[in-house]
Amino acid sequence: MSQEVQKRRRLSLITDFIIFIIFLSLVLGAIKLFNLTDEQEEQDETISEQISPLANLYTDVSDENNLFVQKIKNEYGITVEYGENTKNYVDKVSATIQNSAEIINSNIKNIYESLSKYPVNLFDIFKSGKYPMYIIILDKFENDNIALASRNKLNEYRIYISNNTKMERSFHHEMFHILEYYMASINNNSSVYDMWENLNPIGFIYQSDTSKINKEYVYDSDNCKLEDAYFVTKYSKASEKEDRAEIFAEIMVMSKRKEYLGKDGKIYLKAKNIMDKIEENITDNNFYCNRFLN
Repeated sequence: MSQEVQKRRRLSLITDFIIFIIFLSLVLGAIKLFNLTDEQEEQDETISEQISPLANLYTDVSDENNLFVQKIKNEYGITVEYGENTKNYVDKVSATIQNSAEIINSNIKNIYESLSKYPVNLFDIFKSGKYPMYIIILDKFENDNIALASRNKLNEYRIYISNNTKMERSFHHEMFHILEYYMASINNNSSVYDMWENLNPIGFIYQSDTSKINKEYVYDSDNCKLEDAYFVTKYSKASEKEDRAEIFAEIMVMSKRKEYLGKDGKIYLKAKNIMDKIEENITDNNFYCNRFLN
C-alpha cells in the first residue's frame, strides 16, 4: 500500500471520528434538553398541585360557610348573615363588613358550638316565626363595641357580633339580652327581674358612664373580699341588664365552678335568680351553666 493511500485512510478515520463526536454531542444535548423539559413539566405540575388547593380554598370555605348557615337555620331557626348581605346594617351600628371567608368560617363555627349549650326547645321561640332572630357577623365596630343585641317593633331580634378573641363570651352576653327582651315582651313589656335591686349592696346605684365605674364589689378586685363580691366585672355595674348579661356569659363559658358560686355567695344568688326567671318564662330544660349552680 502506497503512502498516499495510507494517508487518505488516516484522514478518513479522523473525519469519521470527528463526525461521530459531533453526532454524539447532538444526541446528548437532545437527551439533556428532553430531560430538562420533563423536569420543568414535573416542576410545573408540582407548583400547580400546590396552587390548586389554594385556588379552591375560598370556594371550599364558602361552601362550608353556607352549610353552617343552613344547619343553624334548620336546627335553631336563626338566620346568619355576613359579607355583602350585611351592608344594610353596618351604617346603623357603625361597623364594617366582614368579607374574609376564613374569618367568617371561624366565627360561624364558634356560634354553632355556642348554640349547642342551650336547651333545644328554647329555639322554638325563633322557629315559630313570631320572633325572627338574626345573627349578623361583622368585621369590627367603629366604637368600643364588640357585639350588640337589638329588638324592633316587629319583634325581630338581632345579634351583631364582630371578630374578637372572646367571641363566645360576647355571643352569650348578647344572647341573654335577647332572652330578656323576649321575657319582657310576654310580660306586657315589664321586666321579670323586678326585685333585682335587693341582690345588690344597700344603696348601690348603677353607673351608665362606664368611665366613672370603679372596682368596688367586683370579684377580681384586689381589695374585694369574697363575701363582698356582687359583680363579675366592672362593666356589670353599668346597668341591671348588663349585670345579668355579664353573669350569664361568664358562667356559660366557665369550665369549672368558681369560688364566687358558693351557695351563700352574692353572685351565686344573682345567677340563681337569672336562671329561675328563665325557667319560669322560657324553659326549665337544662342550660350548660346550670351545672355550676346545682
